[in-house]
Amino acid sequence: MTIKEYIEKQLAAFHPTDADIIDVFLYDTTISEGDEYSESNAEQVSKMLALALPSFILKPRLNDVSEGGFSMSWNFDNLVKYYLWLCRKHGLTPDATVMETTGISVIIDKTDIW
Repeated sequence: MTIKEYIEKQLAAFHPTDADIIDVFLYDTTISEGDEYSESNAEQVSKMLALALPSFILKPRLNDVSEGGFSMSWNFDNLVKYYLWLCRKHGLTPDATVMETTGISVIIDKTDIW
């Protein structure tokens, strides 16, 4: 499976466009869409996703769609939780705008400053 296919499958529930997928690859220029996803690049791809997720979280979107008795809604709270998990995993500081917009507080250890 290519890295592009992997990212599309990871974000499938959020219906990413081709432009969204291209934007993910802007965060690491050493990886290209056609590269094979493997153990050797899994960490890099995961970090790339962590850096790209704020754009998915903050992007305008429909939460509920209802048409002719058929209805769909997306749980974007889980996307925020996934983003926070990736940030912790890679030692990244969560984007302040994402935290303000979603209303989720994050405690950041600043004891090293003392």
